[in-house]
Amino acid sequence: MVTRRNVFITGANGESTEARTALGLEMLIDLGYIGAAVARAFVRAGWDVYGLIRRPEAASQLLKDEITPIIGTLPSPNASSDSLDLAFLSALYSRTKTLDVIVGCTEHVQDYPTHYAQVVTLFRALAATSNANGIRPLVLWTSGSKDYGYTPVEGTPGLAPHLEESPLEAPPFVLPRTTYSLKIFDKENAEFFDAVVLRPPNVYGYSSSYYGIIFEWAEMVASNVKQAKGQDGYELAIDPRTVLSAMHVDDCGEGYVALAEHPDRSQIVGQAFNVGPHSYETTEKLLKALAKEYDIPGGFRFTDTEQARKNASGVIVSLIAWSQWLGSDKIRRVTGWKDKRPLFSENLAVYRRAYECAVKAGHDDVARVAEMKKFFEKHL
Repeated sequence: MVTRRNVFITGANGESTEARTALGLEMLIDLGYIGAAVARAFVRAGWDVYGLIRRPEAASQLLKDEITPIIGTLPSPNASSDSLDLAFLSALYSRTKTLDVIVGCTEHVQDYPTHYAQVVTLFRALAATSNANGIRPLVLWTSGSKDYGYTPVEGTPGLAPHLEESPLEAPPFVLPRTTYSLKIFDKENAEFFDAVVLRPPNVYGYSSSYYGIIFEWAEMVASNVKQAKGQDGYELAIDPRTVLSAMHVDDCGEGYVALAEHPDRSQIVGQAFNVGPHSYETTEKLLKALAKEYDIPGGFRFTDTEQARKNASGVIVSLIAWSQWLGSDKIRRVTGWKDKRPLFSENLAVYRRAYECAVKAGHDDVARVAEMKKFFEKHL
């Protein structure tokens, strides 16, 4: 007889669990793209998966992936277990009162401290019910690789990957996430659940999340260069040796499952785990693949002219000029997990076609990234 295991996931359908208000972009919550992949990974592994969504009309997205939707919103910070804010959990408890794993895959860009308090309130309520019925949950909390800050470019003497023991030197816009994610290990939470923090990098595949912006940008560059009828390529004031660590979103999801299914929880609890690709790429390698795929005359040239600086602006800089080498030996050693999908530049044509299909189909993630792009252009 197969033992049934239950997992509850926030951000499981790629959207916010928080209602968007008149503040618009100021209230966006991200990471849902990873959450959707994590949910599907647990389904493939044979788990019973429950996903929190805020809109009834979004239920079909989960149902088609064999995920049970739970419709609700994040409670007020420190809401009591009998608060009306948590009444929606009755839909979950009618199916199961125990959870083996709880996964957090949401992020508030503007107000992470409040968001953290809301999610922890929810997780404590879920854990309290599960504990009362004999199962202590494991919480998998998502932070991100930008917690470590930057890595020097390829060729720098002493270049080494960011490991879990590396100093946390997050830039200001993610510093609240870096700080509050570690609070999941606090004593008041340990009374309810065990916890692990995961730090994934940028992810791609299917609708491609933020890497979809790279495809849009490359198409624009190709059009501009061809219209100019020149063969000198496209100038960029970016170091071609910039180190890029990105991975396929399915591999990322499988990393969460590997930790959830580890037979000895004592080996992982209270720790952070990087979930990253087996190898980094460089900006030069990625742009060569883009130039070939989009038939950009002259390809890309790396200079420091005024035009090159204008060309290297906006959100694209955060994607192809953010140097980071993320090491993931720890999760590989402890769980046996490994990534299987080709790196972005190695399978770019396939990833491009998948993204274009997502755009044509009006995938929710494409619209979400378009909104987040406006936010980052404004604030970064």
